[in-house]
Amino acid sequence: MASLHHTLFLVLCSVLIGTADSSLSFNYTEVQKLGNSCPQLDTCENQKAIKNMTQHSHHSHGNKDRNCACDELCVVYGDCCINAPGVIARTSPSPFNCFELRNIPEGIYMKDSCLPSYDGSEEVRRLCESTSFMDPSDPLGSMPITNSVTGITFKNYYCSICNENTENMVLWNFKIVCSPRPFHIDNDVILRSLVYENENWGFYRQGETIFRVCSIDPVMPTLQDSEIRSCKLKLVSDCPPDWNDDDTRTKCRSYLGARFIRGKEGYRNIHCAYCNQQNLTLLSCKYKENTFVVTTPMSLTLLLDINEGKGEEVGQIQLCENGEVYDPFFRKCRSLKCLPGYMKRDGFCVLRNASIGDSGSGDSSTVLQPKIDESEGKETSGTPVLLQFQVNPSRILNSHFQNMTSISYNLSTLNDNILKENISILQNCLLISLADEDYVILPNKSAFIPKYDKVYQPASYYAADGSIWVCSFFTSNSETKFLSAMGYVTAVGLGISMICLFLHFIAFWIVPDSQNLFGNCLVSQCVSLFCAYACCIVNLRDDLKDVACSFIAFCTFYFFQVAFFWMGVIAYDVWRALKMATTKLRVSDSKQIRRFVIYSCFTWIVPLFLVCILALAEFTDLFPLQYKPDFAKPRCWFKRRRALLVFFATPFFLIMLLNIVLFALSSRIILMTSQISGKQQNQAQRRNFKLYLRLALLMGLTWIIGVIAAYAYNQILWYLFIIFNTLQGLFIFIAFTCSTKVWKCLYDKLRKALKGK
Repeated sequence: MASLHHTLFLVLCSVLIGTADSSLSFNYTEVQKLGNSCPQLDTCENQKAIKNMTQHSHHSHGNKDRNCACDELCVVYGDCCINAPGVIARTSPSPFNCFELRNIPEGIYMKDSCLPSYDGSEEVRRLCESTSFMDPSDPLGSMPITNSVTGITFKNYYCSICNENTENMVLWNFKIVCSPRPFHIDNDVILRSLVYENENWGFYRQGETIFRVCSIDPVMPTLQDSEIRSCKLKLVSDCPPDWNDDDTRTKCRSYLGARFIRGKEGYRNIHCAYCNQQNLTLLSCKYKENTFVVTTPMSLTLLLDINEGKGEEVGQIQLCENGEVYDPFFRKCRSLKCLPGYMKRDGFCVLRNASIGDSGSGDSSTVLQPKIDESEGKETSGTPVLLQFQVNPSRILNSHFQNMTSISYNLSTLNDNILKENISILQNCLLISLADEDYVILPNKSAFIPKYDKVYQPASYYAADGSIWVCSFFTSNSETKFLSAMGYVTAVGLGISMICLFLHFIAFWIVPDSQNLFGNCLVSQCVSLFCAYACCIVNLRDDLKDVACSFIAFCTFYFFQVAFFWMGVIAYDVWRALKMATTKLRVSDSKQIRRFVIYSCFTWIVPLFLVCILALAEFTDLFPLQYKPDFAKPRCWFKRRRALLVFFATPFFLIMLLNIVLFALSSRIILMTSQISGKQQNQAQRRNFKLYLRLALLMGLTWIIGVIAAYAYNQILWYLFIIFNTLQGLFIFIAFTCSTKVWKCLYDKLRKALKGK
């Protein structure tokens, strides 16, 4: 595999030879001469950094915290530091451009031009090199596509064709974003109603005439996200046409060392800023260093998404079994297969008994040339068809898109389950089977699939038992469970709660009467809730590294567990005080500090043991895979529902059960108390019981709603859970802070302060 990677690297580098006049030995002093340097971000002088970058050559996150790269592929992408090994002087821009995607905070390097030597269809070249990105009339045809081996991403599959790169290709997934979107409309309803009208995708709600516009956005493949190269967005990468200094222009084009001016556009390097006549003293090494990058916020529903009937991944609804993909055109699950004589391995098909190293070698395949005419695609009419994108059929006759890795073989060469050696190794794509009623065989033996609106050449499908097998361009067997709006409701609610909790802390500090045992326990629980909410707010950032993301996940888990434990401790203390007041006929007001210290040690230390067990499950193999949280993939929280149920929800269930038992016992004590002596002796305990009852209703019922919503899968219940849970700080402020005692104390202090003046 290493030799294959090296060969691919040499081939890619050869493409750039025509764009470079000579290999120059650039030096970092060229940057320092202009008086603005960032050696920690844009130099390769640290040999250890170079080594680390080489080990992670084309990973997207390798250059995330730097302004340039020092790895071997930087020559290909054109993002080398000025003193990177092999940096070349460019007389023309890099063949890779930086594309902005709505759901990805960073840009993605994509190749959007054909090879200079490409002599195929001019229509393919036009579709590849078009200035438009994501043509709504052909959403699948314009979806980015990535080589899973090299990590190179092409703007669309036409670019992969004219760059003669059709092996090991993975088409990007997509998501549908509609605005406005009522919260009670499920994804499945939108998918069934989606139509293409007036150059827009959208849907009509039943009984309405308003067309709700939707966009089809590309989503980076989860398995390939670490292979895809990220880039800095919107950098000025060339000098003005009237700039006369060719040396400065060449330096501007030849290396990356991003510079930014706050509130203005960024520049590829300091030489680009210089030739664009910018004030170099205003340049910064980072773009708005304190920028808070936020995409769709994490919804609090992920805390209790424990229903394993919807699949094993938190936040996702599994539509198909493992080993299957969901076909939205036919609205059914399809099994992934391999050609006879091949077997599935690591997401591809390889010859049986072939090693991984051998699977990338073999005779080269015959590349099918596209046959494209100027005919137009169908117009949308009649009843809307689920995701039946009206693609121009003429664009897909060559079958490259469906195959990813173009299959070239003669059916007569198949012998039962054995393929003869002359069949191309490009047959490593996973296949789906289409039944006889799903396709039509045309006179030229091509197969037309009406639901896909695509034609497969005879050499691009395998016929067997009345069905045909074609390469699958579907990559997912699940869909996102929760709406984006839930994330925004979560963010607003958490912000309000944190403000109210902070006000409660101030009131607790000012009012001495609230600093009793119950008040101390309550404020401790508020501290844990405040910290848990703060972790959720930090989790809104989309640029957290894996280590930081895992740390936030552990902290979120810990502080919520502490809040649960304080709830149980308060219930126990109320029951204990009532019992002492009735059985021993005395009220114990002594040793409150000692009891509070014991309670604090219990509530803050015991959850640490749960964190240790969770860490063992995360970082060791002592637990089965389904109990591994898998933090930071893809969000800073649990990935697997079984782990979420066992480690997070189970302690909560046990504490809630304990609360119910203690609540019942406390209620029984109050009912059995003597109307004469008991009412007088345990009046304070009764007051605490009422306060505890408020807290139990706020905390307990809120989380119980979440459990019911998890198994009922009701959007309204989920919204109620989010609203009540994120606003717990507000409810605590209203129920405990906005009391007559607190207001009276604040009024007295204010009056004394005014008299003192």
